Amino acid sequence: MRTARWALFALVVALVAAPAPSQERKLTYPDPKRGPVTDDYHGTTVADPYRWLEDDVRTSRDVAQWVEDENKVTEAVLGGIPERKAIAKRITDLWNYEKISAPSKVGGKYFFTKNNGLQNQSVLYVQDALDGPARMLLDPNTWSKDGTVALSGSALTDDGKYLAYGKAAAGSDWNTWHVLDVATGKELPDLLEWVKFSGASWTNDGKGFFYSRFPEPQKGAAFQALNENQTLYYHRLGTPQSEDVLVYRIPANPKWPVGGTVSEDGRYLVISVGDGTTSRKARVVYRDLAEPYALPVELVANHLNKFSFLGNDGPVFYFQTDYQAPKYQVVAIDTRNPDPKGWKTVIPEAKEVLEDANLVGNLFVCTYLQDARTVVKIHDVAGAHVRDVALPGIGTAGGFGGKRTDTETFYSFSSFATPPSVFKYDLITGKSTLLRQAQVKFDPSEYEVKQGFSVSRLQWMEMGGVFAVANIRGGGEYGDDWHRAATKLNRQKAYDDFIAAAEFLAKEKYTSPKKLAIQGGSNGGLLMGACMTQRPDLYGACLPAVGVMDMLRFQRFTAGRFWVDDYGSSDDPEQFKALFAYSPYHALLRNGSREYPATLVTTADTDDRVVPGHSFKFAAALQAAHRGPNPVLIRIETKAGHGAGKPTAKVIEEVADQWAFLVKTLDFRPTIRE
Repeated sequence: MRTARWALFALVVALVAAPAPSQERKLTYPDPKRGPVTDDYHGTTVADPYRWLEDDVRTSRDVAQWVEDENKVTEAVLGGIPERKAIAKRITDLWNYEKISAPSKVGGKYFFTKNNGLQNQSVLYVQDALDGPARMLLDPNTWSKDGTVALSGSALTDDGKYLAYGKAAAGSDWNTWHVLDVATGKELPDLLEWVKFSGASWTNDGKGFFYSRFPEPQKGAAFQALNENQTLYYHRLGTPQSEDVLVYRIPANPKWPVGGTVSEDGRYLVISVGDGTTSRKARVVYRDLAEPYALPVELVANHLNKFSFLGNDGPVFYFQTDYQAPKYQVVAIDTRNPDPKGWKTVIPEAKEVLEDANLVGNLFVCTYLQDARTVVKIHDVAGAHVRDVALPGIGTAGGFGGKRTDTETFYSFSSFATPPSVFKYDLITGKSTLLRQAQVKFDPSEYEVKQGFSVSRLQWMEMGGVFAVANIRGGGEYGDDWHRAATKLNRQKAYDDFIAAAEFLAKEKYTSPKKLAIQGGSNGGLLMGACMTQRPDLYGACLPAVGVMDMLRFQRFTAGRFWVDDYGSSDDPEQFKALFAYSPYHALLRNGSREYPATLVTTADTDDRVVPGHSFKFAAALQAAHRGPNPVLIRIETKAGHGAGKPTAKVIEEVADQWAFLVKTLDFRPTIRE
């Protein structure tokens, strides 16, 4: 879960004539047991009657039965919506376009992923030349019958001979890693398990790679237990995982994550040590790989700032960092003189947020976020501005990877009305060349463009809705100061901003509260829960997805501890008060019976990022507290997780269900094209 950067948006139905809502039979929801569970938080007794719904659906018969009963109610409602079939047909038609990633050039070959349109998973290809034939390397669609096993990461040796790649099953964050011979397509016997939140970084000789893993969880605890004691290892090709070399760990601080990257020249292993929160503040350690007995050397000795390694010129390391720059800058640190007083600013902080930087073609390619759209600037290694990249319009661009010796790089571009397009960028001339553009069945001239492309949002607008994005405090759109303005004790400011945005839409006659739907996922799901429990009168419908709903216990499960820097922790008396005040689950228990907006909660049984117990408890409490005709439902996907790697078929089904739910509950007549 990325708490700082989730796009939070409102789905608005324009004020159009519509028939009066029909009187429907009130739904009968499952009646879950309420347990006498209470906790004492610094002298305050807090009830948690649905604690039992935190149990894993794979091991608890009671939870499994509740899930089955809830899904039956939800399926009956959604299946009875007349427009649902046509909505699903249209979203399938819109989704059925070729999707191709920007290529990566490695070892003189070009690697890219492609989805023919409705394939559940994208396929990895390689080609010797951009205009030459492509050969399939990996097809994840063959890994499972239902498409629920996904490619979760990949890393190539410098010569392009071997590919290390990760597999993720059912949307879980847990990966297994494997190795493929690129020339023959043959899979090697290497198998690495219990890998999470890690990629792979090969040594320059191609004999092995560094990766991070956790200890094997206790039986039955893989999807709920806290992830602690991450350790950096080196795996030598052709050897069993049991023989992997332990490279770096911090036993005194089990919550600190670690990861390693080999510098492009192969000389150094740069180790990042996180602080165990979403802030990604990092200590930096490096090891000289040319010296077999060299010990790790600490370069940045505290967790005060974020550091992302970009490359090096011998002993001089380049980092993207927020050190003395809330909107980020690029600095050079000479390892021979690591004192911060000697750090050199290469590219100073700008008025826009520096989202990403790459050192390619001996140039820094810097991607900035300007009012939620992409701006790209080129600088030389001394920091001098060379030129801006002329993008095709207002939208989102990403990519720009490569080696120091490359003369070309690649990027993708899209906007709300511009389907994803892939460009080659000549680093010498500054010229962009369009390689491919997706062909989507819609007319872009019908839409005003202000941000990035999305088929599902396109369909919402095509149906007659209006789409609005709320860039609120607590996000990353305007740098760290903007983000910190709504964290921990100030978290309520994010909800105040969103509520104000909803009030603005009604005041300016874009819509009315009865025609306003709000939608958000993960941290955005928390936003939905907080705003609908605080101002239920302001929305006609709510779509909270995989949200953090119990703010007193989130840090006790899987990756939850990573979010303490954003939210705070109930273990702290002051922070407990702030968390308890807006925690969506507890607000429902505290507020008593009242009418809430029509709500469709979505989650998945294998979400080990935000465990489904959050949504389970929230839905049970909502159904118990709700008084009124509006349906309040929960849709629980099976063999799916937080969102990454979800098969296309499941994505389409979920979107169709959400849009059909809004058609029913907001009571409008959509335009559904054939």
